[in-house]
Amino acid sequence: MSRSHLPADELDARTDRRSTHLYATDAQFRDAAPRTPSPRRSGAPTCRSPTSWPP
Repeated sequence: MSRSHLPADELDARTDRRSTHLYATDAQFRDAAPRTPSPRRSGAPTCRSPTSWPP
């Protein structure tokens, strides 16, 4: 099976392992990491609903 046809869960696991390895062994990769979590990963809404405007 080619890499482009891996099941999503296997691809996610490989990506996680690769990221973990790079954070552990590559200072340039580690230093380029975002300092704060992205809104999507933190669960925060990415846009306001009409009922929340004005703040």
